[in-house]
Amino acid sequence: MGFRVFRRCLWPFRVPWRIYKALSAPKRKSSPFEENKFTYSRLSQSNLADVRPHYNVVVIGSGYGGSIAASRAARAGVSVCLLERGKELQPGEYPDTLSQAFKETQIEINTGNSAVDCKLGQPTDLVDVIINKELSVVKGCGLGGGSLINANVGLDCDPRVFEDKVWPKAFRNDLEVVNKVDRDHAWQMLKPTPYPQDDPPLPKLSQMEKAAKAIVNEVKDNEELDKIFYRPPLYVNFKETVSNHVGVAQAACNGCGNCCSGCNYGAKNTLIMNYLPDARNHGAEIFTRVEVKAIEKNKKGWRVAYVPHMQDGFQEEERFIRADIVILSAGALGSTKILHNSKNRGLDLSDQLGEHFSTNGDTISFSYNGREEAHSVGLPPGFDRLKPAGPCISGVIDLRLPEKDLRQGYVIQDGTPPHVTKLAYCILMSVESSLSGIDNFPKKNLWERIAKKLQPGKMSRTLGMLTMSQDRDKGRLVLDKQGSIVMEYPGVGDEKNFDLVNDKHKVAVTSLEGTFVPNPMWGGILARYRDVKSLITVHPLGGCAMGESSKTEVVNHKGQVFRGNMYTDVVHDWLYVMDGAIIPRCLGVNPTLTICMVAERCMRLMAQDHSWTIDYSFRRNSSEIRQVRPGLRFTERMVGSVDYSKNGAKAAAPCEFVLTIQSDDLQGMLNEAAHSAKISGTVTCNALHKDPLTVSDGIFQLFSNDKNMVDTKEMLYKMVLNAKDGRQFYFHGRKEVHRDHFGEIGLKDTTTLFVKILHGTSDKGEIFAEGILKMKFGDFMDQLSTMEVLNVEGRLERLKWMSKFFGFFARSLWEIYGPTMGKDSPDLAVRDSQRKRSLRLGGAEREIYSFLTDDNVELRLTRYRAGSKGPVMLSPGLGVSSGIFTLDTVDTNLLEYLVARHYDVWLLDWRASCDLPAACFRQFTLDDVAKFDYPAAVDKILKVTGSRDIQVFVHCAGSITFFASLLLGKHQGKIRNVVASQVAAHPILTKRIRRFAAKAGLPGILKRLGVEGVNARLDSNGGCKDAMTTFGCKGFNLMEVKARERCNSKVCRSEECLLDVNGKDTYLPDHKAAYRETSDAYMDKMKLLDVPICFIVGKKNMTFRPEATWTTFDQCRRANPNQDYAHIIIPEYGHIDGIIGHNAVRDVFPHILEALEKHAMPAP
Repeated sequence: MGFRVFRRCLWPFRVPWRIYKALSAPKRKSSPFEENKFTYSRLSQSNLADVRPHYNVVVIGSGYGGSIAASRAARAGVSVCLLERGKELQPGEYPDTLSQAFKETQIEINTGNSAVDCKLGQPTDLVDVIINKELSVVKGCGLGGGSLINANVGLDCDPRVFEDKVWPKAFRNDLEVVNKVDRDHAWQMLKPTPYPQDDPPLPKLSQMEKAAKAIVNEVKDNEELDKIFYRPPLYVNFKETVSNHVGVAQAACNGCGNCCSGCNYGAKNTLIMNYLPDARNHGAEIFTRVEVKAIEKNKKGWRVAYVPHMQDGFQEEERFIRADIVILSAGALGSTKILHNSKNRGLDLSDQLGEHFSTNGDTISFSYNGREEAHSVGLPPGFDRLKPAGPCISGVIDLRLPEKDLRQGYVIQDGTPPHVTKLAYCILMSVESSLSGIDNFPKKNLWERIAKKLQPGKMSRTLGMLTMSQDRDKGRLVLDKQGSIVMEYPGVGDEKNFDLVNDKHKVAVTSLEGTFVPNPMWGGILARYRDVKSLITVHPLGGCAMGESSKTEVVNHKGQVFRGNMYTDVVHDWLYVMDGAIIPRCLGVNPTLTICMVAERCMRLMAQDHSWTIDYSFRRNSSEIRQVRPGLRFTERMVGSVDYSKNGAKAAAPCEFVLTIQSDDLQGMLNEAAHSAKISGTVTCNALHKDPLTVSDGIFQLFSNDKNMVDTKEMLYKMVLNAKDGRQFYFHGRKEVHRDHFGEIGLKDTTTLFVKILHGTSDKGEIFAEGILKMKFGDFMDQLSTMEVLNVEGRLERLKWMSKFFGFFARSLWEIYGPTMGKDSPDLAVRDSQRKRSLRLGGAEREIYSFLTDDNVELRLTRYRAGSKGPVMLSPGLGVSSGIFTLDTVDTNLLEYLVARHYDVWLLDWRASCDLPAACFRQFTLDDVAKFDYPAAVDKILKVTGSRDIQVFVHCAGSITFFASLLLGKHQGKIRNVVASQVAAHPILTKRIRRFAAKAGLPGILKRLGVEGVNARLDSNGGCKDAMTTFGCKGFNLMEVKARERCNSKVCRSEECLLDVNGKDTYLPDHKAAYRETSDAYMDKMKLLDVPICFIVGKKNMTFRPEATWTTFDQCRRANPNQDYAHIIIPEYGHIDGIIGHNAVRDVFPHILEALEKHAMPAP
């Protein structure tokens, strides 16, 4: 009770501390080493929202078996999903300091002693250590599995191993193909190569050779040494290549010796250098930080239940994927654990599950402080290249002698620990040599012995000897009550092979004149302390061994899982295990090559069973480098209830979700109008299914504009819910962000979600349930703690992007809840709710493109691609939006008219658009539109379409500013022709009050009085300044607008004052000259309008005089006499009815079309 109280007291500090850690935790750079000059692409997809509900093949685990399965299945052309519990680490990201190594190590101690049993680290950490009573295991965890930290050795097992009848007869009968075809496929992909003879000599090889001679003299007389001692094939690249056989760049091995902490140089042929990029190149989808819990059978195939490890703020519910074929490749312990869990959930499996577990006879001893240098410890960056440590293993003493019994064979290899473990290695050797060591150097007097012990550089003369031998494979893998996998192997340390190996280690150490230090857990201080000879294995095998039937084993010779204990060979359809778990006995050598051969065989037979064709050829195309951008991820939880109909009566059911929202392009998310990201997670609602439903196709929209309410934004959650029984539902959640009263700050709106759940996979289905979910305060604080900036390095970069997101969030709230916003004014009303007709677009879909101008204003282009004509950009006037071209209040609007003629139409909303409030509320001049908006819009269209130039239709202030932009020289060679509506380069206002205001410089006068500008949305509680502005607008309205056209709304009055045109053609020179139109400077400027232009003006235009366009038309003809210009006056039409008038489709649009059709296609 006291501890709980203590935790609650610390709770307020927990979230700020998590946020601080998220911002300040240092991230290793992708390439901190000068020697690593290559860039590596991420193989995995970081967003779990990209996981599809169903795949043909799901592969669990990315070790040798899983990577082979993913590669071969993808090459066969089926859809493949690979799930890996660990992270993806690329060269340059592996631990290179002791502290980093600690952070990348997970330890599970499970000895039955509650005083010491515990779990440390995260389940995604690179090095996975499991300590049980008799056995301990060290294995890799990450994309690439054990290949990330193994010693890279590719040795064949003794041929007599395959003759053992524990292997299924079908397998033994297929050995010729296995040893040729399947082995060749693995060999071609992994490229094993011995340490080159012409590379710098390695002292440890000399020491191994000396030890080999001593051992050979005891076990085999007159035998040639090179048959016993040799350099084994290694999965290491010794020659630099910019593109290997699967298109990945690799450096040459520099001999640092840090293979077992992860190769930071890209020279090690781990699976991320071959099979895995090959799988991705052929279409496989790879996801990391995903832990599979169990496999469940359903009517149409398999369900793979998993939990993500993306965040630790919320308890994640299980999700699932459906698959036709499931391939387990999570390693001996991982695959067995998953099948144990599956059996506990009802999957019918053999009782032999977990049996025949083997340590592969792994053991290790040390020659400490020998006579000569060994240099058998990894080196830090910047080491002397002429004195390398070499790969982790460079030599082997192979004592698998044909004339000896198979069980007496073993191999001894040099072992080089990475430099990050040097401190612990030194301490261990110092302590063990004093307490357990046996001096094996020649007899010397006391002083010589003391001098040797005091001699510096002891570790440089220390050699580790890793040995694989033949144990009895009598171990078991079981689950304890907590669901952890436990290795049971009583008496494993007493098996004769370990005594045999230990004796030969002593012989080797004697030849090196060092101190023999035994395996600390088998014959050292730890063994004595625990009173048990325990072992550490890095090559666990078995647990799902292959055999003839379920009576004796778990899978058949193809890796297919047997069904139950029927003592038959009946298997589960399309459930496989392909990794070290299916090896039925000890191999007595590094097992990777054998595992690869077995996995290649399984995939070959699977392809035959499914009539697949696997293309094994290599195409030397460079692997695509995926560009990553700063992203954002956070998780949130909301709870509540929904109402639904049950047996004709109204019922209620609790409902909650835990969703992870992730954007892989944060800047793009903030820029686009919908501000969308992807959703993954689970929804729990008993009314839908008793188990949590998995989310797919999830889309989140942050502060998008509400289409039906002004001054309202909405946060949308749209996703498909997948139930285990195959049913699907569509979830639509909406947070309405709108100020209802003064003093509201949005806390309630942003934490209340209105939910609709519909049958099917779209919003067209029948409504099943409706309700409300809310976010609790504690969940909100936990949500903040899960916020993570992705794909950036350094604390300041993360803070920068986090600030951008929160800045956007705050600005969006301010727009709604700030002091000048809200619904207090009766002028801000709900838009007309009349039913709108559907636009006739002939199948053309709306495409929205947000973009930024050079002065950092976000604008929008809306595209309707109906054909290849154009592209044509339509630009509206001031105080409206591009919606004037899409109105449904006329029979045919301009957009429909052009779409029907197969144009590629682009609607521009520039910074004065009423549909872009964030841009509209900024202070700007029309100069800004000319300088920034049009250049950015034109360039965006050209970039997206790939066209050389575009056509343009501009209206009112949109036309003035576009001609200003042309006269600034912003569009040379980019404009094919122009249609100008009502005004062009020489604006002449009709109303005297407007002309007077323009010539008097009214904006400047108002600015001196403290009025920075006028916007259409005035707060009745805005104070004296807003009251004076309202009064001024009312006066302007009385003088400017006819009585029958006046509006009593303050909004309408303000709109009348928004137009600020100074009445001068300011972008043309020589204003004070008497005959400016004939000056050279003036004519040079007019030559910038040397493009085809059609001027269209309404004869009754009451905003700009019709002669204004004639002036521009005339000056253009004089400056460019050979250009195509036209001037058209439309009788009985005014300023705006040429676009939205009832008969504009008959009287005006044909003129627009004629002008466009002349230049509809680009010149060849």
